[in-house]
Amino acid sequence: MSLKLLSRIVAPATLLCAACTGNDSSPVGVELLPGDVLGGLRVTVATSFSRAVDFVVFPASRGQEDRLTTAHDWPTPQDFESRVVARFDLSPLDSLRAGTVLTEPTLRLIFAEVDADVTFAVHRVTSAWNEEAATWDRRDFGQPWGAPGGDFDPAAVARFTLHPLPPDTAATETRSDSIRVPIPDELFEGWRSGAVANHGFILIQETPGQVVDFVSRGNRGANPRGPTLDIQADVPDGVSALLHLLAAEDVFLPIDRSPFPAGGLVVRGVEPPRRAMLEPTLEEVPPGSTVASAQLVLTIRAVDIPRDSMHVFVVLPVTEFRGESTIFTTLLGSLAVEVLTTASQPGDTVVFEAPGLTRVVRSWLEDPEVNLGFGLRMAEVGPTAETLFFGGVQFHGIEAPLEVRPRLRILYVPSALPVGGG
Repeated sequence: MSLKLLSRIVAPATLLCAACTGNDSSPVGVELLPGDVLGGLRVTVATSFSRAVDFVVFPASRGQEDRLTTAHDWPTPQDFESRVVARFDLSPLDSLRAGTVLTEPTLRLIFAEVDADVTFAVHRVTSAWNEEAATWDRRDFGQPWGAPGGDFDPAAVARFTLHPLPPDTAATETRSDSIRVPIPDELFEGWRSGAVANHGFILIQETPGQVVDFVSRGNRGANPRGPTLDIQADVPDGVSALLHLLAAEDVFLPIDRSPFPAGGLVVRGVEPPRRAMLEPTLEEVPPGSTVASAQLVLTIRAVDIPRDSMHVFVVLPVTEFRGESTIFTTLLGSLAVEVLTTASQPGDTVVFEAPGLTRVVRSWLEDPEVNLGFGLRMAEVGPTAETLFFGGVQFHGIEAPLEVRPRLRILYVPSALPVGGG
């Protein structure tokens, strides 16, 4: 039977089942569909899981992303906070001709359009950090900041305000602007001489309720539109030039100050990113049954999506569960995906359904040894990648009431042959 024909039969069959139980949300029991539908098609809702956990993963690629995000009390007080750090290597200036005079050091930043004025303070970072490891709490692997959110001189070296673009600005898919921020000569010279340790700048957003995206240097400095230090160079014999130093490192340090309540299964982006793991036992499906379709059904317990939309993928693990070291297949091989939006609410039901998910459940029933479960995670790359995305969702876990706990809704045909001795 073709999948197209099967889908036309399964949909009304599911509705008929709901009519039998009187409440489709109830996951208890097995219902026999009318006998003239596929000769005894049945549905069961499996709620038995040997493992249902979420776990933190390290944001390994944040330092290579194409944007740097800042936020302050966004979207409301005690929500998301994020700061940007950037460092510039001044050693190339040592190769300039003797007698060259360097003046007017200026920080140049390119940013996505803002909706309202947003003010920033620029501070000197006082501790060494690594863009591949820096987070809100940590400046390097195994090395915490002296204070969460970065170590910096409390006296700002500069302040600037971003303004919305004029209303007559030509429309483009992504509108952006740039700003130039003068840097004190004494700080620049202190860095050059070594009198002041050069750990770069940190941008502290002072305007609450806003979020701003700056352009990053990207993957190993491939994007020349990233943070840049411009310097005026006056060479002997009257030659002048404007020098541009792209940031040697840049990254943003985010934190969510409004975490989800304890329990449940959390899938989220920054900070820190979380994934979930579910391992169903499928003990509710009789041996020898033929699975027609399978759906993973989850109920939202809490959700926080301040902008964009959130893609949640169902993926297979390549290894047994190892916490943050669990390896999953790439998203090209994902079993199913659902999109949550800013309109998603607690109590909403999210249903993952795709042919790949059904095939995997069939394989688990045929050979339980290959059942390593499946993971729930966000995207690997793009604007909704887990290393960039502010927000997340918490689903009810296996400790919740039956009607909202994770469940597999399975449509199957029982075996026509006797099972087990008989």
